Amino acid sequence: MAIARKLYLCLNNDTAEVIPLYNGSDTRTSGGLDVDFVSKLKYKEVKMLKIRLKRLGAKKQPSYRIVVVNSTSKRDGKPVQELGHYNPKTKVMQFDKTAALDWIKKGAQPTERVQYLIKHCKEDGTLDYQKKETVKLSKKALAKKQAEEEAKAKAEAEAKAKAEEEAAAAQAEEAAPAETEAPAEA
Repeated sequence: MAIARKLYLCLNNDTAEVIPLYNGSDTRTSGGLDVDFVSKLKYKEVKMLKIRLKRLGAKKQPSYRIVVVNSTSKRDGKPVQELGHYNPKTKVMQFDKTAALDWIKKGAQPTERVQYLIKHCKEDGTLDYQKKETVKLSKKALAKKQAEEEAKAKAEAEAKAKAEEEAAAAQAEEAAPAETEAPAEA
C-alpha cells in the first residue's frame, strides 16, 4: 500500500489538482493522468497585495510612503506602486485616492492606518485632519472636576427647589386674600 508523503498543488487554467508523491517512487502520479501532462502543468503561487506604509526618515522623525506591495515582502521592500506620502508629525499628505480605490477593487487589502487615510483624504489628495479638543486630565484633577460638577448640580437643584417653594407660597398668598374677600361680598 502506497502512502502519500508530499502533496503538490497544480493550477492549470483555473482548475486546481492535488498530486501526491508516493513512497515507492520519486515520480508524481495524478490518478490516471499521464506524467508528461502533469509535468507541463504550471505551479503557481497566489500573491496577496496590501496597501501599507513604508517608513522613511530619521530616528523619531517618521515619514511614510503609501505603497501597494506583496503581503509577504519586507516593510521596506520593493513596491508594486507608490500611491503617495504621509508625514504624521506635520499631518502633511499627498495621496492618489483614485488609484488606491482601484487597487482595493482589484483585491488589495489596506491596513488600518491606510484605511483611516483613505477615509479622511480630500479629493485633491490632502489630509482632512481635525485636531481633537479633549484634554487628558490626571486622576487628581479629574476627581476635583467631578466634585465641582456635583457641587454645582446640587446648588442648582437647591435653587430650583427654593424657587418652586417661593412660587407655591406666592400662589397661596394670592389665593388667601381672594377667599377672604369673597365672603365679604356675599
